[in-house]
Amino acid sequence: MGTVLAPCEAPFRPTFDEEETRRSWGNNFMADVIQPTRCRVRMHEINIESARQPSPLSVAMPSRAFSRAVYASNSESNFEPSRPFGQVAIVTGAGQGIGEATAKLFASHGAHVVVSDLDSKKAQDVASQITKAGGSAIPLAGNVMDKDFGERVVKAAVDKWGKLNIIVNNAGFTADKMAHTTDDATFQLMLDCHITAPFRIIRAAAPYFRIKDESKRENMAIVNVSSTSGTHGNVGQVNYSAAKSGVLGLTKTMCKEWGPFGVRVNCVAFGWINTRLTQAKEAGASIEIDGKKIALGIPGRPTGGDSKQQAVTAVADIPLRRPGDAEEAAASILFLASPLASYVSGQILEICGTMAPTATTQSDDKAAAAAAAGSSFTFDPFASIRSFKYSGSVKAVYPLSLKPKIPPSIRRPNYAREGLAREVLELAAAAAKPGVTTDEIDKIVFAEAIKRDCYPSPLGYHGYPKSVCTSINEVICHGIPDQRPLEDGDILNIDVTLFHKGYHGDLNATFPVGKKAEEDAESMKLIRVARECLDAAINICGPGVPYGEIGRVIQPLAESQGCAVVKNYTGHGISNCFHAAPTVYHHATKKSYGIMKPGHIFTIEPMLNLGTEWRDLSWPDDWTVATVDGARSAAAEETLLITETGVEILTAKGGPRHIDTTERRKQLEEEIKAREERKKRRKLDNGGASTPGSGAATPTPAPEQTNTTTKSASGPAVPES
Repeated sequence: MGTVLAPCEAPFRPTFDEEETRRSWGNNFMADVIQPTRCRVRMHEINIESARQPSPLSVAMPSRAFSRAVYASNSESNFEPSRPFGQVAIVTGAGQGIGEATAKLFASHGAHVVVSDLDSKKAQDVASQITKAGGSAIPLAGNVMDKDFGERVVKAAVDKWGKLNIIVNNAGFTADKMAHTTDDATFQLMLDCHITAPFRIIRAAAPYFRIKDESKRENMAIVNVSSTSGTHGNVGQVNYSAAKSGVLGLTKTMCKEWGPFGVRVNCVAFGWINTRLTQAKEAGASIEIDGKKIALGIPGRPTGGDSKQQAVTAVADIPLRRPGDAEEAAASILFLASPLASYVSGQILEICGTMAPTATTQSDDKAAAAAAAGSSFTFDPFASIRSFKYSGSVKAVYPLSLKPKIPPSIRRPNYAREGLAREVLELAAAAAKPGVTTDEIDKIVFAEAIKRDCYPSPLGYHGYPKSVCTSINEVICHGIPDQRPLEDGDILNIDVTLFHKGYHGDLNATFPVGKKAEEDAESMKLIRVARECLDAAINICGPGVPYGEIGRVIQPLAESQGCAVVKNYTGHGISNCFHAAPTVYHHATKKSYGIMKPGHIFTIEPMLNLGTEWRDLSWPDDWTVATVDGARSAAAEETLLITETGVEILTAKGGPRHIDTTERRKQLEEEIKAREERKKRRKLDNGGASTPGSGAATPTPAPEQTNTTTKSASGPAVPES
């Protein structure tokens, strides 16, 4: 594995016996500490090799004398240290979590650490672990909110090592309540802990940071710990959010005041990091302040041995699909405190896996209270994307629920011939009532699939996070089930695919939700026409029929009823593969190819929009597809098998149903011949020029913001050809 370091003109010459050191400390230590010192580090370069070494607890630490020797040698050879060798750091809240990981990481890189914590035993334990591993640390117990704490912790560092280089203001906790239930004392508690305490420590350190003589300055850095609750706010955390946003102001101001003295002041704002503050409240973690116990954690957060795995999909607004851990958080602090960030100051570094933090506003008091408890906090993940605008009233409501576990006994598809998919669809449709969320419908589909020894095919397919597609109103297809409750008057398409004994069964249908929808003539017409178009297409299927005839049947029927056929999404081949050839177009087009033969299995799933606009708009989740004008859309789908005499609807209600299409296919054959004759005559009339008289629709150019590729209705894009 290589590095991106620039070599020195003269290599660094250690003042110790390398082989003896290798024997004493091992190869890991040699790779982690010695090798990077062989060349000068420029500020924009990072040693990839050492960045991937084992965690601090598994790598031997240098002795204090050894660290000083390396640090001194570096200075003598004009070496710019990339790590805090020989520097003195204060880390508050270092008895556990992020603080503990930070203290150990600093010590593993040669820093002397004051391990400060409210709990004296935890502070002593962490300091002891560091020293036993060869590092340098002292414990200091105390409450950061005490008026004299800042002076005490600074004095402890200076008395022990004669200087102070780094302050990490990490200590903190939460005391969540809704604004109207938060008393003055609880509000002030957060301010005292997160703003006043760091300020006092910084003020006490002034004599050791405000050094006018540049020749006496070393790397000097302050890293304040904030939160995305401080940068973006959070329901139920008015006190914590206010305090953590105050940390940002403290950082910006100290950057400007102490910058002329070479002091860098930065801030890290953490999102979901696995600590006792973000674990399940039911785990019972608490903190005692002035004799009062304060419960920590979030109600309903996953617990157990694999809670981290469950959390991968518990917060779908995190693109990395997982929370961070304390070691990852500590690494960001080390970076800002080290000379690698020598020209970084006054910055707010969000460590959150690129979490979308914008929250929705809930007007209902009970819903907001539940959100504060951590159980039903919802937000629109796309609200902050300026380039995206919803085309209608349906919006995404996140977070998505936990990814369910598939029993190991159920066979997985490689990426239904028994009527199981139809059964599950009907059960899901029965639950589609006002007030029910699509997430609840997804859970029903998952549970019923498992009961039938089936795998829900969409789950995990190209990263799709749910077991079913639920498309409401203007959403054409691929709607991701979320926390939005169905409303009286909605129409809902439910698209179910199950994998059972080596085969996929795929079908969908659109349903009215509540009386208002049933009484809405336009919506009911749309649902009816979608099904009529599907049935008309099924009735021409059989051996020898060109697949292009499906679109030529559907498009005129739909348009005669005031509906437009979606052109960018198609039916597809299916069997032991979820999506395969052929591509089944639902509109008349020259691009369709292939002839139906006995044994072919495929889906037909026409998607129709009210009006004449067929184009679609994709949401930023890269799955949900909506009409560009906000008009309603409906679809219907079945999985079909071509037989010797016609077609079998494998997903039909009541079980597979065969249709003999011999007579209809004879009529179709005559229609095709007549169409070809008309095409020949037109060609002769035009002097041999080719015309679109074959019945194919003239392509309509799509605007830039709409999709320009053809896709299967439940799969990835299929290039047009």
